[in-house]
Amino acid sequence: MCRPGHKGRADLTSSPPSSHLTVAVSLEYATGHALGRAGLVSGYDLTAEAALTKLIYLFSQGLDAGQVREMMARSLCGEMTLPAAVAAW
Repeated sequence: MCRPGHKGRADLTSSPPSSHLTVAVSLEYATGHALGRAGLVSGYDLTAEAALTKLIYLFSQGLDAGQVREMMARSLCGEMTLPAAVAAW
């Protein structure tokens, strides 16, 4: 969480685990298909914090947007749990 601090600085503080942003979108249904066509990549159980960190890491490697999109859908180091069908891919 970022809160205004003294003299215009931002004071970064950690949040309790219960306040982590959780969003679930099933790409199997009509809305999910539309979001997939719009560019949504499923993060499965990836937290928002882990997704942001992963994006920063992937772009820092000089990958283009298509490569980043592909790598976001894969578990690089156990950061997300993939369904069995996807993990075999």
